[in-house]
Amino acid sequence: MNTNLPSETTPPEADEPLFLAIGGMSCANCARGIEKALARLDGIRLARVYLAEESAEIVFDRAKIGPEAIARQIAALGYEARPIGGQAEEDTGLAAVLFTAILALPVAGLAMLGADTWPNRMTQMILSGLILATTGRRFFAGAVRSLAARFANMDVLVALGVGASWSYSALVMIAPSLGHGGMIHFETAAVLVLFILFGKMLETRARHRAADSLRSLTRLQQLPARRLPAAGGPEEAVAVEALRPGDRLRVLPGERFAADGEVVRGETAADESLLTGEAMPVAKAPGAAVISGSVSLTGEVEVRVTRSGGDSTLQTLIRAMRRAQADKPQIQRFADRASDVFVPVVAGLAALTLGGWLLAGAGWHAALMHAVTVLVVACPCALGLATPTAVVVASGLALHRGLLVKKPSALEALAGIRFILFDKTGTLTVGEPVVAWAADPQGRPLCEELPALLGLAAGSLHPLARGVARWAADQGVAAAAPRSVEERKGFGLAGRSADGADWLLGSENLLTERKIAVPTLPPAFAERALTPVLAARNGQVVAVFGLTDAPRPGAAAVVAALRERGIEPVMVSGDRAAVARAVAAAVGIAEVRAGLRPEEKWQVVREYRERGPVCFVGDGINDAPALSAASVGIAIGAGADAAREATDLVLPGHSLDLLPFAVDLARATLARIRQNLFWAVVYNALALPLATGFLIPWLGPRAALTPELAGLLMAFSSVSVVTNSLLLRRRFAGDGGAREGGP
Repeated sequence: MNTNLPSETTPPEADEPLFLAIGGMSCANCARGIEKALARLDGIRLARVYLAEESAEIVFDRAKIGPEAIARQIAALGYEARPIGGQAEEDTGLAAVLFTAILALPVAGLAMLGADTWPNRMTQMILSGLILATTGRRFFAGAVRSLAARFANMDVLVALGVGASWSYSALVMIAPSLGHGGMIHFETAAVLVLFILFGKMLETRARHRAADSLRSLTRLQQLPARRLPAAGGPEEAVAVEALRPGDRLRVLPGERFAADGEVVRGETAADESLLTGEAMPVAKAPGAAVISGSVSLTGEVEVRVTRSGGDSTLQTLIRAMRRAQADKPQIQRFADRASDVFVPVVAGLAALTLGGWLLAGAGWHAALMHAVTVLVVACPCALGLATPTAVVVASGLALHRGLLVKKPSALEALAGIRFILFDKTGTLTVGEPVVAWAADPQGRPLCEELPALLGLAAGSLHPLARGVARWAADQGVAAAAPRSVEERKGFGLAGRSADGADWLLGSENLLTERKIAVPTLPPAFAERALTPVLAARNGQVVAVFGLTDAPRPGAAAVVAALRERGIEPVMVSGDRAAVARAVAAAVGIAEVRAGLRPEEKWQVVREYRERGPVCFVGDGINDAPALSAASVGIAIGAGADAAREATDLVLPGHSLDLLPFAVDLARATLARIRQNLFWAVVYNALALPLATGFLIPWLGPRAALTPELAGLLMAFSSVSVVTNSLLLRRRFAGDGGAREGGP
């Protein structure tokens, strides 16, 4: 077992989490036990362990503890810590199952078909002992280490069951008078290990399939990059982690972009479908931005790195998906509480079963077999896997369609929302307002003001400001760089030009707050539902712009689809009522709240939350408070960073048509989780009475489980839960609108 990270492991940058692959986990309790053990270490700020991907994310104080000390602590618990993508030290796969079968099947054959002689018994003991000392040793080592770390996992139950049956049989070999007619059960121990290893192999492969989407992203970050030395010379192959802003890369046709960057030479078409869900290639020429993980299809290009490491798009997606596995829906908390007490309760039940049958006069043979069956059949694996596997599959399906799920708890909330509140500009509209009317209230020409206005608006994040900037640039003027500029929530810019003048550019509310008189707008604004943007210089309005923004194509169909699913759409906008109502009518929304400041949008969200769960969909810095206040916040991917940070889901590329799919996926995922938990609970509710032999007095010996059958049932209960989660893929393999669990 490794106790140190390999020397080639690149240490994380300051404030970046450490990601490690964890080998040897057998159930959800293992992941929880590692988290608890790491949390007790001085210097560990946060530890998340992801069972489905078999990895861990650790945030720590580098002044108190280092990566190697963390890896040693994980190894001390009986697990292997290695870099993401590193080679596993040991793997419980087909080779281990075949080796165990070669030894276990002769033991079973000798027990059932061979003559009961001393050589027969000795052969069974030796072969089954070899199994326990080789492939079965992991259960005993894991049980000891987990108990030493003050938590109990599946290994404890298996080690107790297998160890009890083999030890009892060995004791009977030494002193036959202690047993019930000298009966031995070496085949029980051997076949149990075989069945459990076989089941774990199937479960592991199913879990790996569930995490395929995340693993495919993780593999992309491990590709070497062709870096061009600054001083000239031959290119060098470097790890992605070694890239820094300013580095220059050569990317050939068919290769992936290793980092976010900007094309400085050459032209190509990029396939960004893995990260954005868009199938059409995107043309890239000098000056165009490229996304890490996307593929250069047609030409050789030279790229200047603009973002790398933990800030790159690919790393952000990987980190968000990993953290999504750690975020737990409300329904999972029941399973977590049950798993914490499950192993001790089962051990106690096994002891009661043993004592009960002994008191009933059944003898050691029957009592021990029933106790061993209880230990083996009651495993918390299925309960622990019920939610994470469904969440991992759903996150992968969402990412494949271009929807980034940041919090799986949001899927649970999205499944039950009653209202969906839309911001207008950039969400229900195209988000590129154009100036349809422009004038000075005093009738003066605008040309003198345009350089300062262009300089003020050019760097803004707001679509209306960008619309004014595009119009000003089209007039053929050069921007005058301002001394200072500040973006105000609710749409507004305040700045100072090079000549010392104070400028404001924004809505009527911005000017009213500054006690600047707002001129009467001409009738064209009401007739054409134009959005006014006003510019003031030293407290006097010097320009009025009327902008129009067309409804987004397909928005009306999305609104209708959401209403079909029992969700009422509402528009909340900072724009004027006439403009907001015109757009709402075009997309089929009846309820409109207009003229709202950011804090008022937040209050509207709170108001609707009193009537039921609310989803808010927005784009822009002024939407962040409302996104945070909603039951589920969904940000348009091209929106401001503040909006994306405040959200639970992200729609890249303004893909509003993904909203019905997101609702359907959320409902289907919640339905799968409930099914998984139901079958996990029902499995134990039915299996435990059969394992204890409680029904034998009424129904006879056939109403009981053997330890071997219990081992097989335990393994397949976990496999069935994972397989049920994987069936989500079949439901959404074609049209994302297939519904399950909806109204």
